[in-house]
Amino acid sequence: MSSRPPGAAIVAEPPAGPVRGRVRSGVAVFRAIPYAAPPTGNLRFRAPQPPSVWTDVRDATHPGPAAPQGESMLVGLLGPDPAPQSEAGCLTLNVYRPEGAASLPVLVWLHGGGFRTGRAGGPRQDAHALARRGPMVVVTLNYRLGPLGSLYTPGLAGDGSAEDRGEANVALLDQAAALRWVAANIAAFGGDPDRLTVGGHSAGALSAVALACAPPSGVRIRRLILQSAPLEDLATPAEATTYAKAFVARLGIDGDELGRLRALPAEALVDAAAALPERFRTASLVVAGAAGLPHPPHDPAARLPTGLELLAGTVRDEAAAFLPPGAPAEHRAAVTEGLFTAPLDQLCERIGAEGGTSYRYRFDWCPPTVPGGYPAGHGVDTPFLLGDAAAWSAAPMLAGVPAADVEALRAAIGDAVARFVCVGHPGGGWCPWTPGDAAVHRVDLTASPVV
Repeated sequence: MSSRPPGAAIVAEPPAGPVRGRVRSGVAVFRAIPYAAPPTGNLRFRAPQPPSVWTDVRDATHPGPAAPQGESMLVGLLGPDPAPQSEAGCLTLNVYRPEGAASLPVLVWLHGGGFRTGRAGGPRQDAHALARRGPMVVVTLNYRLGPLGSLYTPGLAGDGSAEDRGEANVALLDQAAALRWVAANIAAFGGDPDRLTVGGHSAGALSAVALACAPPSGVRIRRLILQSAPLEDLATPAEATTYAKAFVARLGIDGDELGRLRALPAEALVDAAAALPERFRTASLVVAGAAGLPHPPHDPAARLPTGLELLAGTVRDEAAAFLPPGAPAEHRAAVTEGLFTAPLDQLCERIGAEGGTSYRYRFDWCPPTVPGGYPAGHGVDTPFLLGDAAAWSAAPMLAGVPAADVEALRAAIGDAVARFVCVGHPGGGWCPWTPGDAAVHRVDLTASPVV
């Protein structure tokens, strides 16, 4: 490790262009590096294009803006996470590199938020501590959200020109572009592009599986980390076209629908999506049968790489975040099983059939003080991988929780993730999951480690 003082400037020189970061606790951090051109004007609703080349050293010491979005549905649990938003400046990534890094494994982490909310690069998404745990190089990134990232524009009318056409699942295409950037540039940060793990939470986890099923050219994903992946929650192209038509109708648009959508401020599109009835919200989710996601990830028709290694988990009561307060426990359990657990079982079976290995866990810890008695529901594990105690201090779910408990949970998750990225095994006490021996490691502060 280098002995650079905290806050010291450091320069990396990847092929994309030189960038200046800063050192924090033995980790060099480079923020808001563009991996694609601003997705505005005729590039709205299209696949990401390469960014402009730079030759002067680019300042990479400040977080970039989030993609335009509304309020998270988990704000009551996690609290607000305010950040500047910009459509033009959102396609950036952040690199966390332990000092002295050379040929380290690489983790690319995709944030969750239902393809509608979320960001990378802020205090709550800081990955310097996780990078140091490995040691490994960690990359986090922003991608387009809501109607700007997942509106099914192939079903909308335009003027017929090549420049006017829309594309499906541009949020996934953004992520693929970021992976291509990593493959081409991460060696300059001490990372080995041939030792690549892709992981994410919720929508980010679904994205990780989709990218493994249809990897970008030149990218080989060896390992996956999935936290609370909703593997069943996909629209068909026909459904997505219906939702897209409802969206443009909400805005009062007819004729040249794509052209008019491109002329509106990004905020108007975000607001219109939020005002749609819930049955139309799938307009801002990914589409099965379209670019980047030809089939649901657990579907036998989806192509998985051979020998894939998986670390995947759910929280005990995922559905509590989506159902009305007081919903019967049996109903919550059925939704959790149908949306999260059963599809994950199927995915693990397929990985095993292709010569791969899966490790499974269940996060059982419950926050004791959240109004309404929120159980171990979707998102409750979010504060324990990225960020630090100070960044999460205002989260309602952590009010009154002893600092030692928070650190114990952070160590349980962080150590397992770091070991898996580095050596393909989450550590002592974990057994591979198989259909005949469905071992699930329990993450909690008490009781047996296996359920």
